[in-house]
Amino acid sequence: MGDSIVSQLELVRERFEKWRSIRANRREPIPDELWQAAAELCKAHPISNVCHRLRLSHPELKRHIAASAQSPQFMEIDVGCLTGSWQLECTRPDGARLRLSGSGRAPAAEAMLRDFLS
Repeated sequence: MGDSIVSQLELVRERFEKWRSIRANRREPIPDELWQAAAELCKAHPISNVCHRLRLSHPELKRHIAASAQSPQFMEIDVGCLTGSWQLECTRPDGARLRLSGSGRAPAAEAMLRDFLS
């Protein structure tokens, strides 16, 4: 493993240790930003290693990884600049897809996409 990958794990471990040392109550839930950092580490490390180094529950971390994978990722697109043949595709976490295609100027699709994603 590269030094930068290992150092990321150590940086997050230090953040967890700092939080554990200053929390007011042992039952205080782990902050979302720490869960997100742990979930991000699982892209480069096995989940079992991350759980061991950060002293986390394997099922809890898996739940946070799944939740972060289902959060929608948004990208702003100016469909007004599309000309000629075009195709837009949007996929929801549940696998449903919306495909729009045509030629010429693209229609204003913002309301349709919002309805599809909600």
